[in-house]
Amino acid sequence: ESGRLDIEAVWAEPHRIIHEVFKVLGVKAQEKGIPLKFKAQNALPQKIKTDPARFRQIIFNLVGNAIKFTEQGDVTVKCRFQGSGSDPMMVIDITDTGIGIPDDKLQSIFDPFTQADSAVTRRFGGTGLGLSISRRFARALGGDITVESKPRNGSTFRVTLGTGDVEGIPFLQPEDVETSTQTFSEDEQ
Repeated sequence: ESGRLDIEAVWAEPHRIIHEVFKVLGVKAQEKGIPLKFKAQNALPQKIKTDPARFRQIIFNLVGNAIKFTEQGDVTVKCRFQGSGSDPMMVIDITDTGIGIPDDKLQSIFDPFTQADSAVTRRFGGTGLGLSISRRFARALGGDITVESKPRNGSTFRVTLGTGDVEGIPFLQPEDVETSTQTFSEDEQ
């Protein structure tokens, strides 16, 4: 509320944070019969310099929204390391097959207390603060959140986060990351 945002940058394992979010939200996805999938698109650093609590809140908000606004289909989280240039980044795409967002609402959904429209608020609930707060966290962590969406065809929220210098940090191959972050779907109940 005060506009202050305290960030604590420490070494954290991004794949473990995503796995923890999946463990919690996987139950909600299973209840709705929506598979929750994870895909590492390239080798990921085992550790990055970030604020693990803020990272977790961002992923929790976006995956939680994706599940909430998806009635059928699935929710997929794709993660990749973008190491070229002087600012290495983690890029995380959260894609759903949900209700989507009209073009004229794509930017305003990041405003505090704003949702796509009042019918969405009545149907799905929520305060309209999650995206605003998540974007502030992402920007404080050296990145951002953007969105692409089409009504009735789902949405993709792209999170970019600075990783700090990962030279000397071991990298995990996609299959190793995916093994530790299993797919959560109804057939695993």
